[in-house]
Amino acid sequence: MLIEGIRSFSQHELNRQCYSLNPLPTFIGFEDVIDLWSSKRKGHLLPAWSDFQYDDFFGLHSRVSVSEKEDNDFRFRVYGSDFVKLRDQDLTNKLLCASVGVKWKGGAYAYFAEISKGPYIGRTQGVVPDSRQHLVEIDAIDMPMAEDGQDVSHCLHILKA
Repeated sequence: MLIEGIRSFSQHELNRQCYSLNPLPTFIGFEDVIDLWSSKRKGHLLPAWSDFQYDDFFGLHSRVSVSEKEDNDFRFRVYGSDFVKLRDQDLTNKLLCASVGVKWKGGAYAYFAEISKGPYIGRTQGVVPDSRQHLVEIDAIDMPMAEDGQDVSHCLHILKA
């Protein structure tokens, strides 16, 4: 642990950090979406995916992906067009951690396990491989959601504009 409330997972050219929910982290360029996420908590630790409406993401749709927890991985249920462009492939209905290359897989599982366990808000910055193994820059946040308000069932992923 680097400092109280922040856990770091660095791997190759990619840095992933997990941040406490109290206080909520502030990331330049993500303020509005963190405020939206927080407003949907309705007194619970985490918001539910079912609390969000399509219109909540007006202007963000291409930068949004949602995954549903499935054992120790997450399955993409919504995969925005900016994510498709970034990775050069559509991962809708694919497992998140299983979809990354062998070199990146262990770090992905550890990072999303930590987000689920905390729960924490995650931040990913650096480079990731696309479908042709070319490295592309990424800056994204990963926000846990829970249908029961407590236990992580989904994750909201947002790319920085």
